[in-house]
Amino acid sequence: MKRTKPSDSQTIQGTLYALVIMGNLALIASLLEQDLSAPYQVVMVLMGTFGLLTMRRFDLLMPWQPGRQGSIGTQLYWTWVGLVGLLLFVGYLTRYSDYFSRRVLLLWFVTTPILLYVFHKLAMFVARQFLPQLVHRRTAVLVFANDSARTLAR
Repeated sequence: MKRTKPSDSQTIQGTLYALVIMGNLALIASLLEQDLSAPYQVVMVLMGTFGLLTMRRFDLLMPWQPGRQGSIGTQLYWTWVGLVGLLLFVGYLTRYSDYFSRRVLLLWFVTTPILLYVFHKLAMFVARQFLPQLVHRRTAVLVFANDSARTLAR
């Protein structure tokens, strides 16, 4: 199987998702008056890198339908759960979990998917307002002419 290089738009989208993930951790740590020490910075870089690599496949300009199986929102949520699981596993193996506030990490784990959803909605709004040619619109017309057409529609 031939590997293809990610497009520039995929790299930009992955970078934006990574910045949201990293920025959310920095914001929560500062709000809870936690110092952004070296272990937090390592987690930010790790999760930013993992976020860039895994989340660049999600199109910012496609509408989401969270909760529907197979939708972009649901896939992004499960990707985030996988990244959190990977981070917890690495933390367990390296015994670095004592360096982190459980409150900060738990709040970060819970709020990041919500923030990613809000970020996506904001990106969609900006794209519709300023770059309408980039927003994907899908339309379909079903004409029920006979029984075969009704079967196809189902």
